[in-house]
Amino acid sequence: MLVFFYMGFEHSIVNMYLFPSGLMLGRNFSIADHFIWNEIPTVVGNLVGGLTFVGLTLYTTHARTGATRHRPAAPATPAPVAEDVPALVQ
Repeated sequence: MLVFFYMGFEHSIVNMYLFPSGLMLGRNFSIADHFIWNEIPTVVGNLVGGLTFVGLTLYTTHARTGATRHRPAAPATPAPVAEDVPALVQ
C-alpha cells in the first residue's frame, strides 16, 4: 500500500488510513471534508476504473471466444382439450 500511495495513486483503502492519521496528528479538516472531498470521489473513481479496465477488458477478450451454449429444446406439451378441463359446478 505504501508503494501505491508513494506513486501518487488515490485509493479508498489507503485514504481510510491516511486521513484519520492526519486528524490524529492535528490537521485542520473534518470527517465530513474527508468523505465529501476524498472518500466518495475515490470510491466512485475506483468503481469506474475497475469496471472499465477489468470488466470491459474481460468482456471484450472472452465474450467472443467462449464456447457457445445451446439451450435444450423444451418438451412439447399438448394444449388442454375441452374434455380434459373440469367443468365448473353450477
